[in-house]
Amino acid sequence: MSRSGNLVIRGWLLVCSLCVVSSRQLLQDEMKVHSHDPLEYGFSLAQGYESKLAALAKGDEPIKDIKDPRYGVDEPGILEDARKDFIKLLQEGRKAHSQRMTEEAGCFCDGFSNVTVWDSTRNILCKRQEMLAKKHFPQKYLMDPKMTVSGAPPKAGLRFAPSEMKKHFRQYRAMLAEYYEGKEGLEQAFKPGPSDPGYDEAVDAIARRLVRKVIHNKPFVVAVAGVSIMAGMDNCFAKSYGPMMTRYLEPFFKAMGISIDVRNSGQNGDGPSMEDTTACIKAVMGDDVDILQITYVMINIAPAADYEAFIRRTITDGTLVHATHRVKDAIGNAPADLEAYYKSGVTEFTSEGLSALDSDPSIYPWWPKLGRAHWGRAGDGRCHMTTRDGSDGTIMQDWHPGPLGFQVYLDTFLYTYMDAFARAMDMLDQKDVAALKEEFPVDANLYEKGPALPSPVQCKQPAMAEHPLCKGETDHGFKDGPFCAVGQKPSWGLGVNFTDWFVPADDEHNPFKGRESTWTLKQIKHKSGLGQCRDQLYQRDKTAYTSRKDCLGHLDEGFAYAGKKGAGWVTFKLPDMTKGDIQVCNYKKNEGFAKGAQDVAQLKPQFALNGRTLEPPAGAAQPGDKVPFHPSVASAKASTCMQVAVGAPEKEGAYLSVSVDQAAADNLEMHIAFIIVQ
Repeated sequence: MSRSGNLVIRGWLLVCSLCVVSSRQLLQDEMKVHSHDPLEYGFSLAQGYESKLAALAKGDEPIKDIKDPRYGVDEPGILEDARKDFIKLLQEGRKAHSQRMTEEAGCFCDGFSNVTVWDSTRNILCKRQEMLAKKHFPQKYLMDPKMTVSGAPPKAGLRFAPSEMKKHFRQYRAMLAEYYEGKEGLEQAFKPGPSDPGYDEAVDAIARRLVRKVIHNKPFVVAVAGVSIMAGMDNCFAKSYGPMMTRYLEPFFKAMGISIDVRNSGQNGDGPSMEDTTACIKAVMGDDVDILQITYVMINIAPAADYEAFIRRTITDGTLVHATHRVKDAIGNAPADLEAYYKSGVTEFTSEGLSALDSDPSIYPWWPKLGRAHWGRAGDGRCHMTTRDGSDGTIMQDWHPGPLGFQVYLDTFLYTYMDAFARAMDMLDQKDVAALKEEFPVDANLYEKGPALPSPVQCKQPAMAEHPLCKGETDHGFKDGPFCAVGQKPSWGLGVNFTDWFVPADDEHNPFKGRESTWTLKQIKHKSGLGQCRDQLYQRDKTAYTSRKDCLGHLDEGFAYAGKKGAGWVTFKLPDMTKGDIQVCNYKKNEGFAKGAQDVAQLKPQFALNGRTLEPPAGAAQPGDKVPFHPSVASAKASTCMQVAVGAPEKEGAYLSVSVDQAAADNLEMHIAFIIVQ
């Protein structure tokens, strides 16, 4: 390297070290502003800031607990004009800091200079903003952490007074609106929003489900399905989405005398496809789910017709579908269609709203304009440098959210859920519990209590006429199937594990009894983990996470029955079927959650039903070849699933057997990861 190059590097190191030293000195000097230093320009929060601050009226006193008559009254949080003006000054300061840093240190030469120059100065800026807020405009809407009551007696048949709980829900919603410096971003991020057609019906659908669980003293169940984001990949699991939702909601449900059950089946990138998981969602999640949140982004998005079919099957089964992204791929953009689906209980989290929550560039360009500059960086654009429960403030670990990113995502749901829960308290107040139990039996399908679904959107295309969506087969819930044995963990359905369906080789009912079988249940996908975690605490001391069981408590695993040439037959007892359609999922090489599995053409699988060899379904050259889409259970994107039988006559008491003894090579291994029947 040239002498001049060495001088440049030394110069950068000197500048960056001086920034750090200067930052520490500023903190020690109580954030005194040195406006002559261009790197510290942003600390003044904008020119003339002090005079503007002095001119503001005094803000309202904080609302601390339910004994304050203002507690839980404002909906969804009323920010007085003086507080709004103060927030604008904070935003101007953050914008000024970013602009000046772009001018003075905007080369973004490497991650080191980004972190040292941007973050060392920004931390000071945010500390100063925090100090000024506490002094002049302390947080207005505070939560009573104990969910105490002000003296109202519990309603007969309940453990609490609904009118009191309603105040807690409304206070939390107001707190969120203040936390995000206004409700606008929250309302943009969740559709339908309060001003959208279908909002009242969508929120009332949530409220009815809470009412039913409260009056019958049952857990309120929120299930989460999706990819590695929901699995908590690259994070301490305890700080990821599912555990965070439990922590944030648990105090409310404890005060109502029931529990919140968050079931997280998120699977990392080696996991099953969206089609397989959604076809088997009841097997995976159980039959008592109130809300299903689905998070399929980046990979594994189902075809539009399959997506809409899944939505309709789940909704008509009584479970609400709250999607994260791309729900419009399934139901289109037509206002009438969107409104009808919203009214039936479908909601969506929008990426447009997310940008308004985690750093709206039109207000303050929080991150340097560098491809991955935000990875491992703290802050959500509003100087929130940690989560509300004290977790690390990493917004993105990489393409996976960090703790603060999960909080932003969760808050968009909680903002609407709080409105729904408050409405549930009104329902509980208006009728006695006995009447409500008659209206909402414990096993009632609450879809029947709300608006009906519209006609399927994807069926407007004539080519889709034979899809089960367009034949009305998906509008009856899961009572007629599909039924599944699943290899993924965790799962909450009864009788859905492979071990429940597996028939030992010496079982008297096994059609191949007495023949040697060396098929084994094998782990083919390992759990998510800390991976590329960039939390500051973890980077300083990795044992802070590796020594905690809850940090390493990721749940996602994948198992399959594995067999090679010479392994004989493996047999499964199938549940009773209505159609006699059978699919077996053995993921192709480099696809899905059995990356070691080889192409079906090389495995040459054989299938038998009650000992009778199955012939290929129509359209297949041999059993297991992919076939044109058959209106059965899942799409024949059959690189994942093989159609084994269509309309098999043995619909009751059937035994399915599989062999790969004709495989092209001894080392090829089949992984039976799902069995789907209907």
